[in-house]
Amino acid sequence: MEGDKPWWVMAQTLETIGVYDYNGTLKHSFTAHPKIDPKTGEMFFFGYNVTIQPYISYRIASKEGKLSPVVPIDIQRPVMMHDFAITENYAIFMDLPYLFDGKNIIHSGPILRFDKTLPCRFGILPRYSKDGKDIKWFDVKPCFVFHTGNAWEEGDSVIVIGCRHEDIDILNTNEWEKNKRPAVLYKWEFNLKTSEVTEQGLSEYGSEFPVINNEFMGRLSNFIYYAARVEDCDDLEFNAVIKYNVKTGDQIVKNLGKHRRGGEFVYVPKSDSAEDDGYLIGFVFDETKNNSEVVILSAVNLEVSCRIALPQRVPYGFHGGWLTREQLNNQRSS
Repeated sequence: MEGDKPWWVMAQTLETIGVYDYNGTLKHSFTAHPKIDPKTGEMFFFGYNVTIQPYISYRIASKEGKLSPVVPIDIQRPVMMHDFAITENYAIFMDLPYLFDGKNIIHSGPILRFDKTLPCRFGILPRYSKDGKDIKWFDVKPCFVFHTGNAWEEGDSVIVIGCRHEDIDILNTNEWEKNKRPAVLYKWEFNLKTSEVTEQGLSEYGSEFPVINNEFMGRLSNFIYYAARVEDCDDLEFNAVIKYNVKTGDQIVKNLGKHRRGGEFVYVPKSDSAEDDGYLIGFVFDETKNNSEVVILSAVNLEVSCRIALPQRVPYGFHGGWLTREQLNNQRSS
């Protein structure tokens, strides 16, 4: 819902309460991908504006639900910034040239256009800074990133892993499909002292929707899971789940089966367990049978733990989340 404020929904009953504006203190839009620090309970987020500056507004919600003052992030153009990342000490923003261009509509063009001739950069801001001028910008190779997997600090460097598109045109999927350039899992390393940037592709497979065990959000996570294309299929479809080992580069590939398509799989941890001792849960659609299943995989080896047939198809979607029983019971209703 990144074009507006968040919506308040009761998780146990799915009752919609309404728009949530933090008692009137939230005046701008709210990202689809806020980050919750598992150690502090704080939620870090931003909103973007496509008509007036500041184009990016950064804030923190305390564990009690109180908002910090707005920190404007100075960028020169209205861009789609779908996601960002945090570490223990920094927030990372992606100023990438996927532009909102109202003038383009006058000429019968799309409102969004990717212009790889413009600068591409990542900005790293001390996450408790009260001044957007504290941000340090790093130029990167032309790209677009919908989703980050995680970020952390190593010595003087900040590491970001996400899915990098070399080109993008979501409003013209036929042309995009012809290009056959899906996103790939990718690593950026930014040295805060020397300003050096190192970039590296991590996988040969088309990839999207990277997830981790969220107990490691903003800290070194040894494993990243993502939806992948491991054989010929439409660019916006995924027929596998992959577990990537950050330390070794090894991958476990789980093919979902012939004519079976999935998407993002949500990580569900076991209580007080090892980082990958949990489950991955997602929907899988069988194109030949025209039905969907809930599929539960072991996060250790990606073997199927359970398949639950559903009475009807679940359309392809994007994201989900996992709430513990404690979180469900503690959700406020007023």
